[in-house]
Amino acid sequence: MRDAPPAPAPAPAPPVPGHWEADTRLRELLERLEAERERARRAPRRSLSPRVAGIALIVAALGLGAVVLATTSSAVRHQLALSFTRQPARYVELFVSSSSVRTPLGAGRAHVRMEVEVRTHEEDLARQPVTLEVRRGDAVTVRRRALSVPSGERALITLSAPLPRGRGPWVAEVTLPGRAERLRVHGGAGAGG
Repeated sequence: MRDAPPAPAPAPAPPVPGHWEADTRLRELLERLEAERERARRAPRRSLSPRVAGIALIVAALGLGAVVLATTSSAVRHQLALSFTRQPARYVELFVSSSSVRTPLGAGRAHVRMEVEVRTHEEDLARQPVTLEVRRGDAVTVRRRALSVPSGERALITLSAPLPRGRGPWVAEVTLPGRAERLRVHGGAGAGG
């Protein structure tokens, strides 16, 4: 018997669609990255100019000096401690409860009348002066009273001052002398008698 012819070799498997294209794209990407890395390696290195280096050195020295000053000066340390420590809120609130301009019957002068609510957020206010100043043009009238308010409480005070003679707008301002708090009310152009 004759020997049977050998079986033909199996045909290579067909390539997976897109496999060769992806491999080629990956190879091209790696070559571009390698070329870019080589270009970056050969590029001349930039150094800081002497002027920029000098400015940076001066800024660093000033910063170091500020740190040394802050740690050695007791006044600066105290101020820094105050800045980073929660301080109690100490202030006085002023609210206008009502305001009006009243003209008495007859030929009397008009008066600005204000009811002001005062609330303290600090120690008691004992005999605190309160000033009502009414301005119209260059004319000014002033009235003062004293007020006592326990801490955390509120008080209502009524203030009245004659409206300066003339026509035109007026401004009434309530202040607590010796303190920053103030309250201002602007009025229209009514007659003042």
